[in-house]
Amino acid sequence: MLSIFLFLVCATGLGWGVSLVFFSFEGKGGFVNSHFRFGFLLFLLSETFFFFSFFWRFFHCELVPRVEFGGVFPPFGIFRVVSFGVPFLNTVVLLSSGVAVTLAHKEVLEKGSPFFSLFFTFLLGCLFLFFQFKEYRGCGFSFSDRVFGRVFYILTGFHGFHVFLGSFFLLLCSVFSGFITSFSHVFFQCSV
Repeated sequence: MLSIFLFLVCATGLGWGVSLVFFSFEGKGGFVNSHFRFGFLLFLLSETFFFFSFFWRFFHCELVPRVEFGGVFPPFGIFRVVSFGVPFLNTVVLLSSGVAVTLAHKEVLEKGSPFFSLFFTFLLGCLFLFFQFKEYRGCGFSFSDRVFGRVFYILTGFHGFHVFLGSFFLLLCSVFSGFITSFSHVFFQCSV
């Protein structure tokens, strides 16, 4: 089921990007692009509240640990992930990808070809996912380890899924970089 779901998400993203390119060639780009931007802003707002709710749960458990957990968070027997290991490396990778995609956006606005910057950003996204998988393999707890395990895996898993989708969309942008112009690059903006 997961592979079918991922295929459908990727196919929908591809269709969305292709339709944006065709609408811009037909001269309908301004009207359609403004609606896509507004829809994407609503999507970002919903994602903000989604992540906020899970962070709220985590910090609530951290600041007010329940008696059922022994009055400490994380509960006894669960050890936190070391912050200066793989998570720090993943932070550096994500910041580097942010620099690379900003360079790609600058190239688009200056009417250059963003292919290499976008492809490099895609590779950094893949590197992030590799390190996240490595981090999951080294965790001493699982999803079934009460609230701490559930919140950790839901937050990092959905973040990894966002990085996967963003990397896929940026790969599509790099493949179709010849169609990205300084006037029509909504799909690129939404992929970032």
